[in-house]
Amino acid sequence: MNPVITRGDLIRIATETNHMLYQGTGNPIHLWAAYQQARAAKGIPGWIIDYFDECASRLLAPGGASSSKVIAAAFGLGTQGGGRSAGARARKAQQHLAVGQMVRHRRHKGQTATEAIFDVSEEIGLSYDTVKEIVTRRSPKRKRRKVVQPAK
Repeated sequence: MNPVITRGDLIRIATETNHMLYQGTGNPIHLWAAYQQARAAKGIPGWIIDYFDECASRLLAPGGASSSKVIAAAFGLGTQGGGRSAGARARKAQQHLAVGQMVRHRRHKGQTATEAIFDVSEEIGLSYDTVKEIVTRRSPKRKRRKVVQPAK
């Protein structure tokens, strides 16, 4: 018998996935997605509250809210090397996570790595080499941004 997955379970999984993405990338867009999901579940995790506290401290510091760029930076939402916005970086991280999950699912079902990567590349319209790079994590590593860790 298959266990019943409730709406609360789905929200918890989505929130945890966004937490993992936030910890791995430092991109606050993942935090905002987790916040929205947690609000729907009527419970905000401490790691999100810690982020808001840090943002408030930066915004309320002398000269903290002097321009839209400064405000965006206080929330970690500015652009990063190459002019990519936090939203664009978040979409790329989510795409990479989904691609990895698709390949792992096919591998679990018995496909070879080559077969799984080929099938996923055909399904989502990315080249075989791009999917292989995503799955093997050979992409150039970017400098990680400071992530607000929850208080212990």
